[in-house]
Amino acid sequence: MVKIKAAVEIEDLYDVDATADLLGMGVATIWRRIRNGEIIKVRIAGRTLIPKSEIERIKNEQAAEEARAPSQRNEGNVTRHEDKESHLFQMRDEDCSSRL
Repeated sequence: MVKIKAAVEIEDLYDVDATADLLGMGVATIWRRIRNGEIIKVRIAGRTLIPKSEIERIKNEQAAEEARAPSQRNEGNVTRHEDKESHLFQMRDEDCSSRL
């Protein structure tokens, strides 16, 4: 482990619970990411705190991932479903008209 001394304002530090809330993650996920070295932490008087700059970095990463990810709505599937449905109705109508 590398220890770095840096000047950080106390107001710019958040505990793990607050970090989890700000990032929309579970506390266990925050602890796991700290343990894996994915989140930088600061230890003060036995407390584990996360710098505001680290939270902002993670938020920016999350926003970039959401921008790259396809839409959950995926409107193309709805169109295909509607096309299939109209095709089925068309087939049924044609079948019924041929029986007349």
